[in-house]
Amino acid sequence: MRLFLTRHGETVENKQGIIQGHLPGQLTDLGKEQATKLAERLKDERFDIIYASDLARVEDTVEEIAKYHQGTTLCLSKALRERNFGDHQGKTKAEVWDEDNLHYHEHVGGETPEEFYERVNAFWEEIKEKHADQNVLCVSHDGTTTALVAAITTGSITGMRGQKHFGNTSLSVITVDDEGHDIELTNDMSHLSPIT
Repeated sequence: MRLFLTRHGETVENKQGIIQGHLPGQLTDLGKEQATKLAERLKDERFDIIYASDLARVEDTVEEIAKYHQGTTLCLSKALRERNFGDHQGKTKAEVWDEDNLHYHEHVGGETPEEFYERVNAFWEEIKEKHADQNVLCVSHDGTTTALVAAITTGSITGMRGQKHFGNTSLSVITVDDEGHDIELTNDMSHLSPIT
């Protein structure tokens, strides 16, 4: 499999430092421009299937990509949603930061890191068999992309620790076969120059 991983364009909430989680999110004008630039970069790639999170910020991003791939099946999946942050969703990071103890307050509801990783890993286990010899595009979120890369490269949640954040509409490409994986590209945003 040749797996292309990308994240949605910049949102209003990204700019304001708001934790989105399962909230829909609204692309900024810059985010829309990023989505257009990403779509142009991917227009000559051949995808056998496109998977995308069903949250609005991703749907609006993948809509631009799909313009160049109208014959390709698009599958919206709840499995590719960002982690559910419970009662932290809709709040700024500053609002949920414990300044005295230098960590985020525990959130009520939502998913634990382990539950989130298991959800994304289950998605990976499903598609790696189904699309073993195909080109697959996954359009999702920072956290989801981090979890997918961890699942592919380490097979463990520990692979999520210390990973850099994936930028808006960044592109990562990983080839996976029976012998292992090869990272061709990671967090590449060269298509955005000079708009970022």
